Amino acid sequence: KRSCTDVGCALLFFAFLYGLWATYLGARREGNIEKLTRGFDWKGDICGVDPGVEDKPMLFWCTAAAPSARLTLLDGVCVPRCPRDAQSASWCPGTPMPFQHRSPEADGTQQVMIGMVRNLTLRADYPTVPALSYCFPTQDMVMLRRILRDTHLTTLTQQVYLACRGAMESWRFLVAVAAASAGIGYAFLFVLWLCFAHLIYGLVFVAHVLFGFCCYTAVRAGLNEHDNILAGYFEAETAQAAAWATAVACAACWFVFSAL
Repeated sequence: KRSCTDVGCALLFFAFLYGLWATYLGARREGNIEKLTRGFDWKGDICGVDPGVEDKPMLFWCTAAAPSARLTLLDGVCVPRCPRDAQSASWCPGTPMPFQHRSPEADGTQQVMIGMVRNLTLRADYPTVPALSYCFPTQDMVMLRRILRDTHLTTLTQQVYLACRGAMESWRFLVAVAAASAGIGYAFLFVLWLCFAHLIYGLVFVAHVLFGFCCYTAVRAGLNEHDNILAGYFEAETAQAAAWATAVACAACWFVFSAL
């Protein structure tokens, strides 16, 4: 008759599950889980979620304004679909320029407004492929490396994309490896079926040889200080005692193995 053998552990397990569920509900209520799977455009809007970009679920990185300019995740723009060629263009933000505006108040104080200004310019698109709500270049490998290196993509997203891309590019090699693995596995099973007894006898013989060699080496080290590798680390008496102890332990293991 089956029954619970550890009630205390079961209670702790269910309490743990309840804590996970409560944490999940709190995260759904207080936060936005879409932030984990979608990109942010240069204004901080979540592509495909926030007002104004609900119909633009993909994040596309514009080409840099200058060759030396650094790409960041905030330089991306939300687009309805990833560009497939260079025939289209997107409105892309320029370099941030800080500004400060002072306005005097009637009571003699001043109000200071500080912010950033970014000019939008049309820049040509480039061929991309959609993956994980992002648009990754398909031809410009320099651009792809800059995106993976310079943007704030999570490490998991980078690893998943690189793994998928590597699998697509090396699918023939992966298929060959899978076929070879299956063939080697079946060949091993065939060898076991054909000569299992001989294989066991061979392994037993090798084990006896190893035990004998171990005992011989330990006894020789105990009799001859020059053959004792422990003599360089311990005193002569300690090294000799360790060698004899090793010989006795090896002989005992050999005896037990032979008896079994």
